[in-house]
Amino acid sequence: MRRFALYTAVGALATAVHYLVLVVAVESAGWPAWLGAGAGAISGAQGADFGNRRYTIAHRGPLGPSWLKFQGAAVVGA
Repeated sequence: MRRFALYTAVGALATAVHYLVLVVAVESAGWPAWLGAGAGAISGAQGADFGNRRYTIAHRGPLGPSWLKFQGAAVVGA
């Protein structure tokens, strides 16, 4: 149950990062919505990867291969 709670918290924070970047990019920087949404999605994915790697699964292996796998899964999911 603890891991599920951590996974949920990491997902909520990653979603908050996504929307924060989107809003700032579009409303403050004047970017087109599609570009702000893309930047937000990329930022949120990085936050999710870091948070899940560090807190949910506590992975201590090499960063590169796990990062590529996570990004591949995120792209397929999108």
